[in-house]
Amino acid sequence: MSEKELKRIIITIAGRTYPVKVSDKEEAVMRKIEKDINDKINSLQVSYEGKDVRDYMSLAIISYAYDLNKARNPEEKSVLSEKLDQIEALLE
Repeated sequence: MSEKELKRIIITIAGRTYPVKVSDKEEAVMRKIEKDINDKINSLQVSYEGKDVRDYMSLAIISYAYDLNKARNPEEKSVLSEKLDQIEALLE
């Protein structure tokens, strides 16, 4: 994708602004990510009062990295599938 097809938007994470270049299609996804990250940081601020903003950002990154790793790990998927099958069997 060429530079001409991208537009510059500003996203705000934990009160800091960051310029990002995105396509029209990517903008909505980026806005959702922005909201999700800020929601996660706000949740962490409630759970762990008195920390620095960088601590909350680090905890959010760790949380998302863990979730991403779990989603990529086929063993985790098969365990989840197995548990869903057990639940389905109980419901029948």
